[in-house]
Amino acid sequence: MENETKKCPECLAEIPKKARKCSHCGSKTAPKTRPIVWILLLGAIGVVMASAMSVENTTPPDPCDISYLKANRFVKDTLKSPSTAEFPSRSEYSISNLGNSECMVSSYVDSQNSFGAVVRSHWTATVKDNAGNWTLEEMTFDGEQVYP
Repeated sequence: MENETKKCPECLAEIPKKARKCSHCGSKTAPKTRPIVWILLLGAIGVVMASAMSVENTTPPDPCDISYLKANRFVKDTLKSPSTAEFPSRSEYSISNLGNSECMVSSYVDSQNSFGAVVRSHWTATVKDNAGNWTLEEMTFDGEQVYP
């Protein structure tokens, strides 16, 4: 019976091939994983990844998801110093889907006025997605309607 021994990975002593523990140093010897196990495991991972990538999103995208960014652009256009504009994080603005691809965004912006002082202005903008071309429908700035 050929090759019925193997070397211990720790002390390199010859031990029986089926031994789970070295009789010299007590080190555990892990059985080798067969190549077919690795092939099956990688195949299963590949199937899971492929099915996860092919799942189609049946819910149409909400146009209001990016309306905040589009509204910010229109707000910047009304500012004296647009490069100083700082908009709040997600928890500090609200978006309402008005239907017909229109969204109303309410928030504030901190920016410098014409004297260089930083002021906070509250605004509300109604924006519309016209097949990727966003338009401003209405805007109020600090309670005053500025568009249309």
